[in-house]
Amino acid sequence: MDTATHPARDAVITRLPVDPALREQVLDVIAREGMIERDSLVGDATLEKLGIDSMEVVMILNGLEDALSIYIPVDKNLSPAATLDDLVAYVAERYAARGADARG
Repeated sequence: MDTATHPARDAVITRLPVDPALREQVLDVIAREGMIERDSLVGDATLEKLGIDSMEVVMILNGLEDALSIYIPVDKNLSPAATLDDLVAYVAERYAARGADARG
């Protein structure tokens, strides 16, 4: 398990380990949909520092939904101060929960 301090809220976040293949897939989608160099996608980079605006977040989330066959609520608070690790962890949680969502 990994812990981090969320930069926008100074709150400690506990993250479960993310499957490396899933992480790579998520980062590939972020690079493609956000039109960002893949090499610049490091875990502690914030969406703001990467130049990802709210419209690009929506495009990225749609791309992730398509690639992973999951639902990601757009109302999820992904502040500009959120890091890539935060986003990857959230997507991994949604991916893990996809079976539970389908059951009800």
